[in-house]
Amino acid sequence: MRTPDFSNDEAKLRWMVQHGLIHVPGLHGLHAAVPHPAHAESDPDPDPWIPSAVARLMRLIALKEAGARLPDATRKQFVAKMDASISAFIDDDICPTIHWPFPGPPPWSFEAVAELTMIANSLAEGPLRTAVTGVADRVMQKAISTFSAS
Repeated sequence: MRTPDFSNDEAKLRWMVQHGLIHVPGLHGLHAAVPHPAHAESDPDPDPWIPSAVARLMRLIALKEAGARLPDATRKQFVAKMDASISAFIDDDICPTIHWPFPGPPPWSFEAVAELTMIANSLAEGPLRTAVTGVADRVMQKAISTFSAS
């Protein structure tokens, strides 16, 4: 058995991802992604994770907003659970506490913020738009605070 190359942090991180010990979304070259033909030339190393992560956040946000219209007995508990799910997804998947070997936060956190902001700006004024903007702000604040010491 060959000894893994741990000569630098990136090599360690890649080995851990390739062997399923951790999952680092957005780390290009570690997943087999088939680009959509329209994007193949503009983005030679596509990241299919960001759209699915933003879609999951949008589902959680929509569920939270739908739960805000439930009867009083159920509303508080449901909204709290959805808010906890949003926070957990941000903490565990979009802005995980990992050793990032490069300056600043990983780029996928800002990609998620940009996607959420574009979605929010396409919505009519109202609670859903406010909620999406709030989650984009939370992701931005978490990304900056988590990696400000890097």
